[in-house]
Amino acid sequence: FEEAYEGKSTLFGGNDGGVVSRHCFYLAESDSDDKIAHVTFSETPRGEELAARYMKNGELILRRTFWHSWGSNKVESTEVFTRC
Repeated sequence: FEEAYEGKSTLFGGNDGGVVSRHCFYLAESDSDDKIAHVTFSETPRGEELAARYMKNGELILRRTFWHSWGSNKVESTEVFTRC
């Protein structure tokens, strides 16, 4: 699907809005409790992001990998969400 945004975006890039192309699917994930993750692949003017969401020991894990459009390096992060 496509997600439109308006104005300047430090996250997606551009000064006058634009469109982020997103693709959602499921992939095998060995770290997950049920061995599957919901994955979103996003294409932006700044680069491409792969976000994998899955459950592990009752916590929601969000693992992001971003590849800059202007270089071969990547940025990875992991967020852990717990129920209070």
